[in-house]
Amino acid sequence: MNESYVYAYLRDDDAPYYIGKGKGSRAFTGPHNVAIPPKDRIKILHENLSDQEACNIETDLISFYGRKDLGTGILQNLTSGGNGAIPGPSIRKKLSEAKVGKKPNNYGKKYKTGPSIAKSLAKKGKNHPQYGKGRTLEERAKISQGIKEKWSRPILTCPHCGKEGKVGMTRWHFDNCKLIKI
Repeated sequence: MNESYVYAYLRDDDAPYYIGKGKGSRAFTGPHNVAIPPKDRIKILHENLSDQEACNIETDLISFYGRKDLGTGILQNLTSGGNGAIPGPSIRKKLSEAKVGKKPNNYGKKYKTGPSIAKSLAKKGKNHPQYGKGRTLEERAKISQGIKEKWSRPILTCPHCGKEGKVGMTRWHFDNCKLIKI
């Protein structure tokens, strides 16, 4: 299917400041690393493209206009375009500097080991005592009845908006209802 397109965000003087590729409403909604202009300054340059064709055109246009972060042109794009494009040297440098002196997220974490973990791992899958055993209709009915008794709750009605429900009604209704008359 040829659903992809290439678009440009234009300045007041109709010069592009961002080139992108997308499907659907991508050009009009984002997310982007630049401000999305009014609709009259978003120009669809090429339509009905395969994803690969859109990648190639986007890459060619970014190369033609050049990128500000590399000092080669007028575009605010932070990558060279296409799928999986590599960020420019300045962005890579910023990301690298931000990590200097920081410890990784799993620093100091201890992973559980020992007999209790080995015991639980030994009873997984085919080694589990219930593996391959079904339940009788009587057992199923007993479990079902227990769940129904445990979880049966009265139906509540919000006095402000009339919404009915069981669990979680107090979060958005009753004293927190947006239709409370002040």
